[in-house]
Amino acid sequence: MDKIKKREYLQEAKKRMKSGYWQEVVIRRNNELNTARLNGDNPERIIAKYRHELYSTFGSKVLPYKDEDKLFEKIKLMHASQTVVTDPIGRLTDVNYYNSLDESDRERYVLELANAYRRLKARLNDNEYNL
Repeated sequence: MDKIKKREYLQEAKKRMKSGYWQEVVIRRNNELNTARLNGDNPERIIAKYRHELYSTFGSKVLPYKDEDKLFEKIKLMHASQTVVTDPIGRLTDVNYYNSLDESDRERYVLELANAYRRLKARLNDNEYNL
């Protein structure tokens, strides 16, 4: 990350802290957790929802998918087929983008793509289980 991007990133984080953004997120999350507990719902779903929301908003900038829903749709299509998927990361890789990266960014891209795949596949399995 170059100095200008790092400075912008840090300025945005400082604005969020000063505006009370994180306190609002904690209060909202705690209210939803309390409501879920009172209704007998699983609080882990609320935690997972917030984790996904925050990761989508502030997560990795290496992945070209700004919207994880696009990546989730690709994973859904991949797993909807009746064939065994032996190379899910390879199928999700944006080859043109990957080739434009340097060595360290390529490694980070593959690791973050694998992490996103694991997380979104769990979300897919959870959605299928609850249908």
